[in-house]
Amino acid sequence: MINQGYNANVEGYALGSYFGLEYAGRIQTAEQLAAARALAPGNNISMPLTTSTLPGVRIGDNMFADLNGDGKLTVPGDLKYLGRDDPRYSFALNLGADWKGFDFQAVFQGVGQRTIFREGNWRVPFGSIFQGQTDFWIGKTWTPTNTDAYYPILSTGQNATTYNTYNYQISDWSVENGAYVRLKNLVVGYTLPAGITKRIKVDRLRVYYSGNDLWEASHIRDGWDPEATRNVGRANSENTFTRYPFFRLHTVGVNLTF
Repeated sequence: MINQGYNANVEGYALGSYFGLEYAGRIQTAEQLAAARALAPGNNISMPLTTSTLPGVRIGDNMFADLNGDGKLTVPGDLKYLGRDDPRYSFALNLGADWKGFDFQAVFQGVGQRTIFREGNWRVPFGSIFQGQTDFWIGKTWTPTNTDAYYPILSTGQNATTYNTYNYQISDWSVENGAYVRLKNLVVGYTLPAGITKRIKVDRLRVYYSGNDLWEASHIRDGWDPEATRNVGRANSENTFTRYPFFRLHTVGVNLTF
C-alpha cells in the first residue's frame, strides 16, 4: 500500500520514494474557499475541519487537487509520485595549481538529483511555539496585502488538526529539489623562496589558509544543509526536537621544516 510521505518500498517504484498531494494553488477568493472546504468531509488527510472553534481551511491556506475525482481528499486515492530520497548523479571536482610559490587546491562536490522532504517541524514557520525560530519565512507569508507570497498564511503549532500540518504536509509544493554543488574544501598557501628561508635558517616555510564547506549553490529555500538527512530535526525518543548547527570552518596555519 502507498503511504503519504516516505515509502521504503512500493512495487514498481524506486526504494525510498515519496508520495504526496498535488498542490492546486493558494486560496484567494470566496469561490476557491468554498471549493476547498467541500473536499473536507470524509477525508483522511491532515485537514482542519469546520468546528465550533475552527472555520476549516481559510483564505491564505493551500489547496490540493482531488486527483481521483471522488469529491474528497484521501490517501492513497489522491497521492502522486513525487520523487526519490536517495542522492543521484553524485559528482566531485578536484582542482589544483602551483605558481611562483603559491599553491591552490579546491574540491567541489555535489548531487545532480534528489527529492527532499524533511520530517521535522523546523521546516515549518512556528512549527512549535516552544523552540527557537528561523527567519527564512519573514515577509514571505500570505497576508491580504501580500497575496503572492510563497508561504501560506502564518499559523502556529503542529498536530493532526492544525493549519500548519495541513499546509505543509507532503505535496509537490512542499518537497524540495535537493540538487546542489558545494565548495567542500579550499586551500591557498604561499611558500617563501629558498633564499629567504636560508637566511632565517629553516628548510621550508609555508603559510596557508584552509576552509571547509565555504559556499554552495542549492535550491533549498530555508537555508538548511542540502546534505542533511530527511529526518534531521524530527522529534527523538524523548520527544525533543534536536538540530545541530551547520559549520563553516576556517583555518590559518604555518608549515615549518628545519
